[in-house]
Amino acid sequence: MESIKRYLLAALFFSIPLYPKLTTLCIMGYALFTLVGFKKKNLSRLWDRKTLLLLAILYVLFIIGLSYTIDVQTGVSKIQTQASFFVIPFFFIDSFHGKEDRSYFFQWFNWGLLVTVLICFLNAFGRVFSNTGLYVVDAFSKKHNIFLYQEFSGVLDLHPTYFSLYLGLAIFYLLFAFRVESKYKPALRWTMIVIFFIALFLTSSKAGIFSFMLISFAYQLYRTIKMKKKSDKLIFPILILGFVLMFMANPLISKRTFQAFKSTQNFIVDEGQSNESTSKRFSLWHVSVKSIEEKMFLGYGTGSVNKVLNNSCIEFFSFSVCEGIRNNNTHNQYLNLALSNGLPVLILFVAALLLALFKAVSNRDALYVLFTLFFALNFFFESLLERERGVVFFMVFMVLLHTTSDIDTDPKKRYEE
Repeated sequence: MESIKRYLLAALFFSIPLYPKLTTLCIMGYALFTLVGFKKKNLSRLWDRKTLLLLAILYVLFIIGLSYTIDVQTGVSKIQTQASFFVIPFFFIDSFHGKEDRSYFFQWFNWGLLVTVLICFLNAFGRVFSNTGLYVVDAFSKKHNIFLYQEFSGVLDLHPTYFSLYLGLAIFYLLFAFRVESKYKPALRWTMIVIFFIALFLTSSKAGIFSFMLISFAYQLYRTIKMKKKSDKLIFPILILGFVLMFMANPLISKRTFQAFKSTQNFIVDEGQSNESTSKRFSLWHVSVKSIEEKMFLGYGTGSVNKVLNNSCIEFFSFSVCEGIRNNNTHNQYLNLALSNGLPVLILFVAALLLALFKAVSNRDALYVLFTLFFALNFFFESLLERERGVVFFMVFMVLLHTTSDIDTDPKKRYEE
């Protein structure tokens, strides 16, 4: 049974970026096997790990939120989508043992991600040869480069935002946790880094790319100053050169970045809204904050966010602006939780993130720190936990990193960082 469970875990990590339905089946199968041999001490382990306990409690509060939601059908769907908040901490709490397990399952994730990237590239090249061009034209007569943004990853129904998170985490692992955890050969390691780095920029996801840039630069600067190693000093200019080349080679991310700055400037000087993603986010955040003020304690109920935003938008913006942001969530995970289930739920969620960060810093666990900061930053720009791809990814790696963070207490055995 333990061997089967380990194979299921390997398949789970491999399938996360590649095929979500297989991931769901692996979780269900693993949970079933765990339930058969369930041990009461798992409950005490969950109780001792407050971060995971708080995330599990959030799911209970989501269920309670169904009792007063204004959109029952969507609320029930959200309960199904976000079941990983409870299932993964409860059934996976005793699944990972030591840094070797962390390395083993990260490698399975990286191999699955590599297959995902190769499929996207093969599909794009195939379309180029079959259509004899680099661009396609949509129903609105807009040209899209086959190698960029949604055109690149659409073959796997993979949104660029989630794709950028997968790639960012994989690069963090290969760059900063490789030396003490991985058995890859150096040539293979750098080949994967280059492939993932190129794919990251092809996603053209502003939040994913800029948050990766900010965190990787900050951490590498810390390493360069503190460690004072030649190898660390080489990584920093390589990162800078890589980012510069990618911005020059990808006109879409440059265009989207310029539009984001322009939208921000227009928002600050109150010059109106535009049909651009950053401008739409400002409108959604404004309506969200105003709506939260009406029901700060309980919110509007699980699954009610879209309907609340649709109903409230017209009070603050014109009909044309509201049509542009209709049927959207808040595009901010913190606002989404507060609007749906109230400030107490938001406080619990932020407390879980802070506890995770505190534990990672206390244990000098570089990879856990990078993971937590990466998600915490992206939560400001996307409601990542409203889709199964996001919540499964977040919870699986949260449990993996959290339960393997404090295995080695001897400073000599800790990460070199």
